[in-house]
Amino acid sequence: MFIWSSSLDEQSKVISYISTRDLPQGTDSWIWTSEQMLEFCRKPQNKWCAKVLGEQVLSLVMFTTTEFQTEIQFLETNPGFLRQGHMMSLLKHLMENGEAPDVWVDVHSENRAALKLYMSLGFEIVGKRKSYYQDGGDNILMTHHKR
Repeated sequence: MFIWSSSLDEQSKVISYISTRDLPQGTDSWIWTSEQMLEFCRKPQNKWCAKVLGEQVLSLVMFTTTEFQTEIQFLETNPGFLRQGHMMSLLKHLMENGEAPDVWVDVHSENRAALKLYMSLGFEIVGKRKSYYQDGGDNILMTHHKR
């Protein structure tokens, strides 16, 4: 089942997941902390969509949307459910049911799994920022246009 930030009765599942997620020591510095995620949720212009099974959040996408585009700010698959296609189905759901015709995402150039996932969903590379990340990695800008 997919739930959206506009679904007030379902928000507690996502807030609970965010509040209790435990990042392993040594986690990459570009991953948002729980506090950053909760702050994002508090701002009215920001939205999220999650794939859930019962009370369990399987995957989560946080984004901002205008009339023309959705910009993915953060996405995560619950570590207990990696490599099972949950993020792929969530992104498909967002692209098919989202408000805007275009979806944009920034990807670290070394995140091969993410690049492969986005390419398989029809995203195209439209830009690159050299040495964008603290570790010196490049930023790849990708977009998907509704057909």
